[in-house]
Amino acid sequence: SGRFPDLFQTMWASGGKEVIEALAGRMARLAHAGHLEITDPAVAAAQFVGLVLGDLPLMTVFAPDAVTPAYRDGIAGAGVDTFLRAFGRRPPK
Repeated sequence: SGRFPDLFQTMWASGGKEVIEALAGRMARLAHAGHLEITDPAVAAAQFVGLVLGDLPLMTVFAPDAVTPAYRDGIAGAGVDTFLRAFGRRPPK
């Protein structure tokens, strides 16, 4: 993005931005329904993506043979668990 800002903006607008916006909309609805405790759905969506991707982008580039379906699912599942521990609605005590 530093060397080719126009390319980054094109890629972001054609994929990443749409994913974050779609997730943010869904998270806003889940928060409104009382399932999530978030204040900024867009930030929460970006954090969710970061958590479920984990080290997969780096592993895909530097050790692609290590990215088995089980490894990928484990990283994504751990990211979901972490997100829900941070933002999931807690039952009243």
